[in-house]
Amino acid sequence: MALIDIAVCGEVTLNQICEAPTLNYTREQIWEAYYKCDVARWVQLSPDVQYIRNPGYNSARGPSWVYALRVHFEL
Repeated sequence: MALIDIAVCGEVTLNQICEAPTLNYTREQIWEAYYKCDVARWVQLSPDVQYIRNPGYNSARGPSWVYALRVHFEL
């Protein structure tokens, strides 16, 4: 089994327009980047970061940053 590193970047733009008197609805945009590396033959790590602009389709919120670390074990 070869050890492989993977780096990925992406963008998602969501558009859901609704009418509500107290909220300011607009497009939600998400940018995500993660990196996957094999630490050993049986374990992989994937740190991940997401930037969310107008979370919940509301321009009065955010922006938000989301961080994650995925760990994958194979037995």
